Amino acid sequence: MAQGIGYRLLSAHAARRSLLTAASPYARERTTALTAKLARGETAWLLGIGPAGHNSGVALVEVSAAGGVNPICNNEEERYTGIKNCTDFPQHSLAALMQTAAGMGIAPGDIHACVASWDYVQLATTLLGAVAAELPASRILLDPEQFGAMNIKHIRRATRAPAQVGRQFGLRGPMPIVGMRHHGNHAYYSYAVSPFATTEEPVLITVIDGLGDDGAISIYLARGGTMSLLYRNSDIFDSLGGFYSMISSTQGGWTILSSEGRYMGAVAWGDSDRMTNPYYRQLRQIFHFAPSGEIRLNRALANWPRRLQAKPYTPALTAILGPPIPLANMWNPKSLETINRLVKFGEPFRPLASMATLAAAKAVWVLEDGASDDDWNAYSYMVLTAHPRPGTAAVVPAVIHLDNTSRIQIVRPDTDPFTHAYLRAMGRRVGVEVSVNTSLNVAGPVVQTPEQALEALRRTKAMDGIVMIASDGRAFLAWHAVATPPKDGGARLNNWLAAWRHGG
Repeated sequence: MAQGIGYRLLSAHAARRSLLTAASPYARERTTALTAKLARGETAWLLGIGPAGHNSGVALVEVSAAGGVNPICNNEEERYTGIKNCTDFPQHSLAALMQTAAGMGIAPGDIHACVASWDYVQLATTLLGAVAAELPASRILLDPEQFGAMNIKHIRRATRAPAQVGRQFGLRGPMPIVGMRHHGNHAYYSYAVSPFATTEEPVLITVIDGLGDDGAISIYLARGGTMSLLYRNSDIFDSLGGFYSMISSTQGGWTILSSEGRYMGAVAWGDSDRMTNPYYRQLRQIFHFAPSGEIRLNRALANWPRRLQAKPYTPALTAILGPPIPLANMWNPKSLETINRLVKFGEPFRPLASMATLAAAKAVWVLEDGASDDDWNAYSYMVLTAHPRPGTAAVVPAVIHLDNTSRIQIVRPDTDPFTHAYLRAMGRRVGVEVSVNTSLNVAGPVVQTPEQALEALRRTKAMDGIVMIASDGRAFLAWHAVATPPKDGGARLNNWLAAWRHGG
């Protein structure tokens, strides 16, 4: 009852600033108008925004009955600011989106609606409810320093976003923003891009998140292009994702949203037998799995619902795992620059991924039949691993991890013709259409400009060079004019270039 009253009060407060809920009259009118527009065969453009917190950014999507849903751009603010996991209002991302839209003849007034990646009103209500449930210790949950990725400060910023977007678009007033259920966004996207979206068969979609606006786990039923919520848990701390984030952070020494992938990268160092893990039998008691499927966090072990990372363990959990690494002693992104790694400054247990043509992927790896739909499309997203075929691991040793698996991405000529042509050329040159697949960055965001690319080349210890291709098709080759080993002032690169020019 108290949360219901709080939600109504917060909704009214946010609505005065044009930050609206999906149940608002404005949102219902925009939905009805969108349906009518599509029925008439017209095209609509939707603006998506993460206005603050947890990797802010914007996206522009084109929607039509004939063409379906097509992304035009998806811009993260960190790509423009150079601040990893940037939480600021995405003004640079929005400026780039406006430039892209203008080039297509799309004006701000043509955008049908603006929707947000979170229901910020519901998120605020949920956080305040979590604080009230564990008072007085839980007051620390309101401290922005305890969780820099998403906190009450970002919710306050979100209420200012409609006015900021309106000003940047040159509108006379704020741009209304409709907050969408966070887990709904995950579920709708997963369903829309899956092969199941075009069938009439019922599909269950499970979202197991760190947290959402109103819980941590949601289950949806999708059928024939529609989706409905079947279940959600009501406590953001009864969360498998939250547990994984907290343990990987406080045991690994990296901040949350940096720790999870690193722990996942280390999985190949294990033996796949949980019963040989000395912590498993004791840690399994941290959750209660009810017969109905509900999950409950054991507060006798976990203290983060009360104190977050200020005091995340109870004495009982400390006895199992040892003391947690304090937040003040967490990994600093700048410290990676001092680690003795040649290019990426990455941890040795983090595997290199691979990219390959479809023909090469079939020849080198054992692809699972369960992922064969739509011409093995499931392997197009660098999320599945595969074992190499007998005798092929030695051909691509750089992308075979300790457990004899590879994380592969199949590249296709219709989606990325340039990279596909590069892989074909690799096949002619070295005999296999496979290459290492890694982002161009050095302990920071992926580079976006030629200047940033050259700076990355300068900072790496062993990268030979960079090829940059201009929008008009001109190609540029750059190398670092330093002859201190392992760099050689571009000698090896120029030898390769000379051999290529002479057909070698």
